[in-house]
Amino acid sequence: MSGRGSRMGTFAVVVLVLVLAGGAWWWLTADDGSGADLLSVTSDVERLDGASRAREFVPASEHRGMAEGDGVSVNDAGRARLEMSGCVLDVFRATTLHVEGVPSLSAPVCLTQMTHGTIYGKVTTRTVVGTDWAVVTASGTEFLVFVDEAIGLLWVIVADGYVEVEAEEVTVALTAGEQAWVWRGDPPVGPVPAWRSEVPDVDMFPPLDELTNGAIPDDRLLEPGDEGEGPDEGDGEGEGEPLGLELRQSTDEVVVPECTGDRQVEVFAIVTGPDEAVAEVRTASIAYGWNGETVDVFAMERVDDRTFRAVIQPDYQYDSADPDGRTTLVFTVTLRGLNRATLAETSGETALQWCIG
Repeated sequence: MSGRGSRMGTFAVVVLVLVLAGGAWWWLTADDGSGADLLSVTSDVERLDGASRAREFVPASEHRGMAEGDGVSVNDAGRARLEMSGCVLDVFRATTLHVEGVPSLSAPVCLTQMTHGTIYGKVTTRTVVGTDWAVVTASGTEFLVFVDEAIGLLWVIVADGYVEVEAEEVTVALTAGEQAWVWRGDPPVGPVPAWRSEVPDVDMFPPLDELTNGAIPDDRLLEPGDEGEGPDEGDGEGEGEPLGLELRQSTDEVVVPECTGDRQVEVFAIVTGPDEAVAEVRTASIAYGWNGETVDVFAMERVDDRTFRAVIQPDYQYDSADPDGRTTLVFTVTLRGLNRATLAETSGETALQWCIG
């Protein structure tokens, strides 16, 4: 997972490139007195002061000046507009956005950082929208960015112009009528046509009407697309066969701590089904626990295209509710695709024994 340090490093590289490309001319011609202006379209908007950490509710139709480090927070019913020397961002419901660079103050680029929410940009100045795991760079364009911090998703749709999306040292370029998304820790997926049918899961990629409180209809930026297309379509022999998952384990009992026997269980997850379906599997994770509680979740090692491996060495402590210090260790393996959708899931178990005395 990319943290704030790596995100700030990415920002530094972006700013350096932009300054070298056009910074000298910009600094000779820029108006040093310009800054950022926040307009509260509704009354459900807060200005976040970067210096004092104070929060100020901004009444509807009123303006506030914004400096580097300041932010804006919009609640579920709110809407705001942020303007910075050629960068106009409409900030919609449930959004938090911070100003990290104003063109006349730091560099020839608008720098912002999103925590979560939705913005729609109309920009002529080079504009960077960052998250902790991806960076969006736009100039002379109109685009929408949606960020869901909870699930680690960034989604970009381009209405006009050119946008770049970078994550995990991979950059993809989008033009009008295209979209892309980035899961935390993964490179970008896309570009793909800006069709609703291309979106993996409407629960994770909500209708634009919902994200913008009706200001941007879904069909304004997303065409319906071809609902008949998809990875499961086809009439070839064997196509449509479901993906399967089988588990194999090294032992039926794990002992801890001063017992005689196996102290760990090795779990192999075997993916079954046609090669086309297996190729869709991106990751496998394993969760384990006992007594109805999950103790840990972690990624499995990929051995080959169809095999994943994990080793569980439980740190089980004796519970008087378990007769004779014995309980059951339960583990669940989940296969996920590029869009993090669950492709297959199955569970197994082994006895877990604590030696008493």
